[in-house]
Amino acid sequence: MSFKGDSSLADISNKHIAGLLNQMRFATESQKSKQLDAAEGLLKLLDEDREYPLEFVCYHITGFRPKGEWAQDTIHGNDLINDLREFVTRLSELVCRDVSEVDGKVYSINELAEKLGVATKTINRWRKRGLMSRKYLFADGKKRLGFSQASWAEFENGNRDTVDRAKGFSQLNEQQRGEIISAARAIAAKGEMRRRTAIDDIAKRTGRARETVRYTLINYEDQSGRKIFQNVRTRLGAKDCVLLYKSYASGASATDLMKKFGKSKSAIYRIINQKRLRDLLSGKIEFIPSDEFKALAENSETAKIQEFDNYLGGLSITTGLTRAQEMELFRRYNFLKYCASTALDKMREVKSRSSVIKEIERWLEQAGRIQKFIIEANQGLVVSIASKHSPAGASVADLVSEGNLSLMRAMEKFDYGRGYRFSTYATWAIAKDFARKAGAEAKIEKAVSDDMENVQKNLRISDASGAAVLEKAKRSLEQVIRENLDEREQYIIRQHFALSDSVIRKKGASLKHIGEQLNLSKERVRQIELEALAKLRHCLSEEEFGMLTA
Repeated sequence: MSFKGDSSLADISNKHIAGLLNQMRFATESQKSKQLDAAEGLLKLLDEDREYPLEFVCYHITGFRPKGEWAQDTIHGNDLINDLREFVTRLSELVCRDVSEVDGKVYSINELAEKLGVATKTINRWRKRGLMSRKYLFADGKKRLGFSQASWAEFENGNRDTVDRAKGFSQLNEQQRGEIISAARAIAAKGEMRRRTAIDDIAKRTGRARETVRYTLINYEDQSGRKIFQNVRTRLGAKDCVLLYKSYASGASATDLMKKFGKSKSAIYRIINQKRLRDLLSGKIEFIPSDEFKALAENSETAKIQEFDNYLGGLSITTGLTRAQEMELFRRYNFLKYCASTALDKMREVKSRSSVIKEIERWLEQAGRIQKFIIEANQGLVVSIASKHSPAGASVADLVSEGNLSLMRAMEKFDYGRGYRFSTYATWAIAKDFARKAGAEAKIEKAVSDDMENVQKNLRISDASGAAVLEKAKRSLEQVIRENLDEREQYIIRQHFALSDSVIRKKGASLKHIGEQLNLSKERVRQIELEALAKLRHCLSEEEFGMLTA
């Protein structure tokens, strides 16, 4: 779900908060007003460096505690603040009080900027720093963003220095502007500082706000047509780009990354988006095509079929899925990947946009949730088949893990449009993989009994080009594992599938043994492994994924 916002603010990024706003569209006017006040109150309490459970957010705004696993998910404070600001703006548009009903003056963004003698961009920056705004119905009958006298007074009292410095910008005389420009030229001539560092230095020396210095230089360069700083931008190496993206994925803010890597905010996000796009383009999005998908997309049904949170909440893993429920899940699963694949194909030909990358990632994340749900719903089937195919002395738990891989592969090949049940197809696919694995193990045991001379002879006459292809695929697999999994996930995958530099593939560790090494239960290790494999499935080709799980 997505809501178009003001150009100065991002859309609501968290789908659960966006869904909460969507539900409020059907609430009474009094409920909307109460929840609007509650959302504004919550904004004043948030710390941008903390993590907050979604349950806490929902309860604070509505008074109700949501049900479902997603309620325990957390959101970073900075992201929550951005989403709630947009939430308040959108919800206030639904309530939209007349300015005549509000105590005190209500300023439009232009009126407030004129009153203070600052630019509207400055007002929008203040909104991101806590200046509360709502949509109001003004005297001309139009809905516009507005700031009540009370909200402005509260912000001004809490940010007196910031406001005073911003007001001071319009009071710069020609001499003061000249001093700033001269200082910038002197620093640029020495070539010892980058533009950003120089602006900070000048702001500190002159006692002016950093933005005052920055805009003074921008206006001078625009009017004169000459650049003061001619720094040649250095590109980050591949390793630094990977490290930057990992830091971002772990929750580091753009500000922290700017300081750590010495790049502007736009450069930071450009590197992040390039990495996200490369990850998407390097993978293969597989889906079972259907004639209805194109019609659904053309008739704007994309958003409707994505709204499956309530649908999933109404299904039960314990009681099993009906034929109709199963077909609908696979329909949604493949349609989401169809949307992602179609959008990705277009991005190969046009300039990448962050919003499109974000949408593709959201489609794949939703498809992954359906995949996880179907796998969990069919765990009983996997256990049953594993028990029947378990040879003497073999671990049923390890066979269940192998069966889960077969189940994941079966999901990619299952055509829901043919009308038969997935359990029928999955039973055949899992049993077939078990039989193939048993046959392969028997051949390996026979090969090991050969003498070393024959083994070396076979190695000498093996096809060198085939070995080169295998080595290249192996390096690609290693890179994907390093860049997309955290340390614990990497350890579990490497240990269980015995990934090493050895020519002879050793037997992987059991889930129980890995759990003992990590002080985790065997079931928890299996859950982490499934999540890791789901990530890799979207990043690896079919051949590479087969190499991993073979």
